[in-house]
Amino acid sequence: MKTFSSMIVFGALVVSPAVGVTPAFALVLQKTIVLQRFGERAVTTDTAVSPQVSLACSGGVGQCVYETIASIQMGGNFTASASVGMYLSIDGSAPPCLVTAIPSDGSFFERTTVLANQAVARGAHTVQLRLCSSNGGFHMEGYTATIRVYTAQ
Repeated sequence: MKTFSSMIVFGALVVSPAVGVTPAFALVLQKTIVLQRFGERAVTTDTAVSPQVSLACSGGVGQCVYETIASIQMGGNFTASASVGMYLSIDGSAPPCLVTAIPSDGSFFERTTVLANQAVARGAHTVQLRLCSSNGGFHMEGYTATIRVYTAQ
């Protein structure tokens, strides 16, 4: 997995590059799922945050588009120059992960990320929210991820 530094201020939105970004056209919302978990958990270099979820896409024409907005609450980092990012793995893919610096004083903090539209062929797919970090781990306190599935019209 590749990580990239991003120039984002604390609490700002991050837009991650995605393989297969679709051109502009009318998209119709097919379904929305919300994944949540609360409770402390250690995070290392590349960690699955959510369970794998089957999320089929049907209807419409052409490809389906997955859009993810995720908020993750974290703390417990005492490593200088550590950073964190997140990405949506579709069918086991690991797109580049944009990382931002995190506090090194062990304090609680939150990141909200908008993952760019990821285009896939219609049909059954498995999705999983993952965290990546560099230069040390930290503790995740909880997350909420909203994944929307769109089709072209």
